[in-house]
Amino acid sequence: MPDDARDRIDDFRDSADVDAQILEQLKNAGPSEGLDNTGSVKVDLDTEGKLAGIRVDPDWNRSLRGTELSSAVLEAYQQAATKRLEGWGEQIERAEADPPRPRPRPGMSDTVAGQLFERFEQTGATIDDTRAMNKLLDMLDELEGAMDQASADADSMATTEVTGRSSSGHVTATVSGTGDPVGLDFDTRWLERAHAFNIGREATEALEQARRRLAERTEESPPFARLSALAALAENPSDLADYLGIENTPPPGSPR
Repeated sequence: MPDDARDRIDDFRDSADVDAQILEQLKNAGPSEGLDNTGSVKVDLDTEGKLAGIRVDPDWNRSLRGTELSSAVLEAYQQAATKRLEGWGEQIERAEADPPRPRPRPGMSDTVAGQLFERFEQTGATIDDTRAMNKLLDMLDELEGAMDQASADADSMATTEVTGRSSSGHVTATVSGTGDPVGLDFDTRWLERAHAFNIGREATEALEQARRRLAERTEESPPFARLSALAALAENPSDLADYLGIENTPPPGSPR
C-alpha cells in the first residue's frame, strides 16, 4: 500500500477515534433533573439519560389538581432532558477547544482481522479467494439492506406509541417510538388517597414498562435482529472464518 494512502487511512482512524471518545463522553454526560413550574414534581435522569425516578412533593395537591399532575410530570421530564442536551452542548464546546488525543490502536492480535490471520497461519487453512470475497460482498450487501430496512422501520416506529402500566395498575404511561413520555393516566380515586412517594414510584414503573415493551418490539424487528446477528458474526473470528469458507485443513502436499 502506498505510504500516502496508509497515512490517509491512519488519519481517518485517528479522527474516528477522537469522535468516538467525544460520543462516549456525551453518553455519560452526568445525571440531570427537572421540575415542573410549581416545583411539585421532580424527574431524575441518570448518566445515560434513562429515567432514574419521579419524586412528587407531599403537598403537590396544594398547587396542582389531580388532572394536572400528568402534565406536571411531563413538564419536569422535558426540563431534565433539556438540561441534558445543554450539557452535551457544553461538552462539545470543550472538546472542540481541547480535543482528546487519539488512543493507541490495538495490536494486530487484538483485532478480529489479526485473530483471523492467526487462525489461518496456525491451522494451515486453505482459502478460496474468489469465494471469500464473494461471501464478504454478500455480507456487506446484506448489512446495507438490513440497515436501510432498519432505518425505515425506525422512521415508522417513531410515529407509534406504546403503553405500560404500574405493578398495581394505578398508573398507565404512554411513550413515543423514540422512548419519550407523551402521556400519563392516573387512577383518580387512588390518586386522592395515595402517598406522594407511591405516586412517583408507580409513575416510574409505568414508564419503565412502556419502554421495555418498546425495546422488545424493536429487538424483534427482523432487520434489527439481522443487524445483531451480522454484528455478532463480524466479532467472532471462528464464525467469520467459517462464513468466508476458510477450511481448517492444510493444502495438499503441506507437512502435517
